[in-house]
Amino acid sequence: MNSILWIMQTQAQAPEDDEWLSPTERRLLTGLRFPKRRLDWRLGRWTAKRALCMLLAQAEPARVLLEEKHAQLLRDLPGDCTPETAMAAFELRAGATGAPEMFWRKQPLALALSLSHSEGSCVAALAPEAWPLGCDLEAVQPRNALFLADYFTSAEQALVLSAADAEQPLLTNLLWSAKESCLKALRQGLRRDPRSVEVQLSAAAAPAGWQQFTARCHETGRKFHGWWQPLPGFVLTLVTHHITSPPLELSL
Repeated sequence: MNSILWIMQTQAQAPEDDEWLSPTERRLLTGLRFPKRRLDWRLGRWTAKRALCMLLAQAEPARVLLEEKHAQLLRDLPGDCTPETAMAAFELRAGATGAPEMFWRKQPLALALSLSHSEGSCVAALAPEAWPLGCDLEAVQPRNALFLADYFTSAEQALVLSAADAEQPLLTNLLWSAKESCLKALRQGLRRDPRSVEVQLSAAAAPAGWQQFTARCHETGRKFHGWWQPLPGFVLTLVTHHITSPPLELSL
């Protein structure tokens, strides 16, 4: 497999009940005091588990990602992998760096997972375990000059300012989203200065509306290859460490 797999879900798609959460997740949920935090926390887990169930319902991608290390999982789960029969057996935990990790019956799953929330929506991305993976969903909104100066390199600022006024919100949020995806792939997040990652866009379009970009972390020398796509009200970016085919949206 040579594509990142992804899915987007909204608050309206997450069930009202909590039966699809594991017992540990239900206990953690009761300890979250603030409503927005509770909603985002639930939606992240719903989206990640939904992505995994959709993956397992598709024999070929699941075999490529999971069969070598998790043959028992593929044998034990029902073919339809519905929330009622499977989701509570999966558990999402924060790893040592804060990045999400998926467990099945308290055993870590050998796959890469990245999550991003924005304005009541969430994206989950899946890839082979060895891939550094990052995804980011960003609402397209105006950003001021101070934002550019604080977070963008001089080359990125020049790129935004050279664009037409109507194009600048999408371009600014695209570059910011690409940086966030790369920082997630580095397992650093915003603990690292976003200006340490410089993004370069490609003019070449790909199937299904995807376009490519590259990024380099100046502090580590690591290079990332990414894809981006505009969605209604948002921009989505996905990155890993090598050139891939366009991302594939998971569906049943």
